[in-house]
Amino acid sequence: MLRWVALLLVAFAVVTVGPSPTSAQEPRMSLDDAIRGYESASHVPFRGVPDDWSAHHVVFSRPETGSAEEFQVQRDPRYWLQQIRLQSTAIVNPYDLALLDGALIRKRTRHSKRVKRDWSVSMGSVATAGAGVFPAKFSFSTAGTPDCTKDYVVYNTSLAGSATQASILAFNNLYKTPKCSGAVPATYWAYNTGGTIVTSPTLSLDGSQIAFVQTVAGVANLVVLKWAAGGTITSPATPTTSAAYPTCTAPCMIKLPFNGSPADTLSSPFWDAVSDTIFVGDAVGKLHKFHPVFGGGVPVEITTGGFPVTVSQSATKQALASPVYDSGTGQAFVGDGHASGGTGDGEVHAILVSTGALTNSAATICHGLGYVDPPLVDPVAARLYFACGFDQGGGGCASGVACIRQFAESFASGTAGSGEPLGTTADAHIYTGAFDNVYQTAASGTSPTGNLYVCGNPGGAPTLYRIPISANVIQTPVTITALSSGAANCAPTTEFFNNASSTDWLFLGVSALGNRTGCSGACVYSFNATTALAAGTNAFAGMTSAGGPSGIVIDNAGLSSTTVANIYYSTLSNQACGTGGNGGCAVQASQGGLL
Repeated sequence: MLRWVALLLVAFAVVTVGPSPTSAQEPRMSLDDAIRGYESASHVPFRGVPDDWSAHHVVFSRPETGSAEEFQVQRDPRYWLQQIRLQSTAIVNPYDLALLDGALIRKRTRHSKRVKRDWSVSMGSVATAGAGVFPAKFSFSTAGTPDCTKDYVVYNTSLAGSATQASILAFNNLYKTPKCSGAVPATYWAYNTGGTIVTSPTLSLDGSQIAFVQTVAGVANLVVLKWAAGGTITSPATPTTSAAYPTCTAPCMIKLPFNGSPADTLSSPFWDAVSDTIFVGDAVGKLHKFHPVFGGGVPVEITTGGFPVTVSQSATKQALASPVYDSGTGQAFVGDGHASGGTGDGEVHAILVSTGALTNSAATICHGLGYVDPPLVDPVAARLYFACGFDQGGGGCASGVACIRQFAESFASGTAGSGEPLGTTADAHIYTGAFDNVYQTAASGTSPTGNLYVCGNPGGAPTLYRIPISANVIQTPVTITALSSGAANCAPTTEFFNNASSTDWLFLGVSALGNRTGCSGACVYSFNATTALAAGTNAFAGMTSAGGPSGIVIDNAGLSSTTVANIYYSTLSNQACGTGGNGGCAVQASQGGLL
């Protein structure tokens, strides 16, 4: 009976989708509506859904119908991609309808509370995407049907490219049998790009190009790559380096050394689809601008209009974290590092990119390592969130604690924002966190209410906190649970709302001593955050990951047991991988409770 109900629902959805556009706020916005909005904003046909690090740092709360905020965000393809991701999970795939009977659903809800690893592949000894570094996933389909050829996931290896070691690689044939046959996954392409890549890659809208930063002889280079199938992890292909990019024949690339020849080991490139511009920081406190990138014309670094902008205000310039750009305000937001005894560093910065004009927060808010993670930006609510492992005090955080700070996008020079403490301080990375679905779908996008989940307490056992947000104002954090029995590092928090099951999931991990459900030691954990997590809530499931996980990206390739929403990450240390022996593993895992 349930199977026929599902068929009728699918048929009804198909025949009732009309050609007229629907408001961005309208709860019944269809996938077709979101795709039309995307094509209008991007001026290119829809080809699929890219998911890279930047998608986890720009999150749009829901704009009010007819508002200036709605008009502004609808011009940004990122907004529509967020809607497409959400609507894609609501589509029932006919491939999965046979699974929608009561007996099987009951069986699947009695699964063991473990995250199930579908595959893992060695990328090489000590290879890893890196702590806080995200792989990038491109999903060709949006309607719950995975594509075994065109869907792919990209990993950097953090190893120098050579004749026997890929510096960057991609897998396709991602989904286990019976959906995909043969080797799962398959190496789609693997390249020696002539350098070392230790930060997150970013994807073009159609997935045909990739940009990343690599170091060559101590100098950072922005690389723009047009890929084609070929090469293996241990016998990689070498793309042609071409000054005629993008008219060169794939695989080909262009390498652009940063102006001034600085290094960059921390800042990932942020690509703005509206202007086809990349913003990226370097190790000596400057923000660089490249245009064009993916949209036609030879990529080049812009060295006029104040660029590269010297952002760090200390006498000894500090490295910039990854910037995040809001196309609505024309500003890039970034934090810089801190040196022991330094002044004028560890600050939050806003850069008006049309002129290079700077707005700087109060000096040295963040001690220890300073700001090392990108901000979390909500363009609709016009708010920024920065996390620090060793806060200096003021603005709500006492000196000597870890802290999350909220700033208005239009913050005044010399201000410290509003802070909330997140446990014991340490000279350690702390990542900015993720909003829940309650926040993202709040009735008022300009004054949202919901929750921000952050892993804090870097000076003790890493701990998951829920920071309530009420009418756009951060509130006192709720301590959910310690994720380990002692000192360890925490991975970034990734959120995923599965519309098909109305379930909101959090994924994160620890580097050692994990003690939650399903895993001990270095682990990945999931939490069911559909309802705001209460103090004492245990992890839903866990799985081992040597050294802990990198940043995590997620797809939703269907509802069936063979394609349930997948997570992708790399281990931070060597372990026995399912393919390729011992090494740093690229991993796909499926969370059995997502349906």
